Amino acid sequence: ALLHEAVYVPIEVTVAPVEPDATTVDALARVQRIAGRLGFEVQLSHASVELCELVELMGLQVALPLSDR
Repeated sequence: ALLHEAVYVPIEVTVAPVEPDATTVDALARVQRIAGRLGFEVQLSHASVELCELVELMGLQVALPLSDR
């Protein structure tokens, strides 16, 4: 059987106004999981430095990619 990489349609989500805390990162990870099941990939846009650092600290930088690095 041939394995193929799934292709996901990107969805850019502006996260500038959100609070950079663990609850926010958890919610974004949950949205990403649901989006992935539907063939989409959430890409975070305009993330604060604090939110980016928290996503990295939680080890979710691959699961929650930034659209504007």
